[in-house]
Amino acid sequence: MERGLGSLFREYMAGAALAFGLVLFAREAFTSYFAWTGAVIGAFNRDLLGLSTILHLAGGFLGGHLVSVRREKEILRAAATTALFAYVLEFIVDVLFTGEFVNGLWVVAAYLAGGGLGAIYGNYKRWGSILEPRRNK
Repeated sequence: MERGLGSLFREYMAGAALAFGLVLFAREAFTSYFAWTGAVIGAFNRDLLGLSTILHLAGGFLGGHLVSVRREKEILRAAATTALFAYVLEFIVDVLFTGEFVNGLWVVAAYLAGGGLGAIYGNYKRWGSILEPRRNK
């Protein structure tokens, strides 16, 4: 079944919105908690950088997994495209609402790694193989 470009774009954007939505929700929850407790945190605190990396990995995993399970082949391409869309979406939201973008290439790497792992996991659960479906003889 051949799908149109608009259908693929909607799937990628839906996965990217879920990936970035997880990151945004957790980031705002932690920011609210720190503001409520009165804790002072640095912009590049090592603990927060690790937490942010884990959140981006989890978001990439979620988006990459959900988009790649709808594919028969080229699952890594679907996961990578979703991860890049999530990064672009995060960039746009951060620039529009905060006026700055403090994240760097590690965000792209975390989204891509999480998306790739999510795609591989989804393919393994579906086919029992890591990258390609088994061939019945």
